[in-house]
Amino acid sequence: MEQKDYWNEAAAKKEFTTPFQMAKFEQYVSKEAAILDVGCGYGRTLNELYQAGFINLTGIDFSKGMIERGRNQFPYLELRVKEGAAIELPDQSIDAVILLFLSRTFFLTKICLDAVLTSFVLTESS
Repeated sequence: MEQKDYWNEAAAKKEFTTPFQMAKFEQYVSKEAAILDVGCGYGRTLNELYQAGFINLTGIDFSKGMIERGRNQFPYLELRVKEGAAIELPDQSIDAVILLFLSRTFFLTKICLDAVLTSFVLTESS
């Protein structure tokens, strides 16, 4: 079974329990920041952010089933099915990115993202 098929089947019942480090996140990211959750599932973390007063939230996931569940459960969130390699957002439109996986939470601010991408581009072009 392919990953996408697994997550589409699991979408109706799967519950994610990895805790989000809200206090730490709020130290670095303002409530008005544009936040992207990559691999958002059904939007649980974005909903936590929304409940905490964050207002500019977008989630992407390759599982259509997870996105459909999230849209039904949290209709006020911007949840999108990610297709292909590109992330369909305008350049420079995101201030922070959230990645949740392997029971760990990572978040990157725009300054950190710029540094990582610059380093990656320099390494790749050397």
